[in-house]
Amino acid sequence: MAVRSVHHLDHMRAGKVPHAKTVGVYALFMGDQLRYIGQSTDVWYRVASHTKSSAHEFDSVFVHECEADELSSLESLYINHYLPPGNVKVPGRTDSMMGKRARKKYGIVLGY
Repeated sequence: MAVRSVHHLDHMRAGKVPHAKTVGVYALFMGDQLRYIGQSTDVWYRVASHTKSSAHEFDSVFVHECEADELSSLESLYINHYLPPGNVKVPGRTDSMMGKRARKKYGIVLGY
């Protein structure tokens, strides 16, 4: 079972995000525009590192928690489906059997 959550940058700066180590795939948004998708075994630490660089401007974060062994396939599924501009290299393809299984298992939850 995956927990999905969204946090705005001002909440993050105010310390209103989970402090527990979170494994998952995250999506960075600026307004309603998806900018970047990444994965981490410590999502909040990784997202905080994005706030210190100008590589990916964002004001909110979507997190899809998952098991560590699911990170790559779930990240690939999201990147291939949404093609965010901040992801230059697209790992894997959703037309593979892994992609079909991942779509069936997780569904597409970032729809807009």
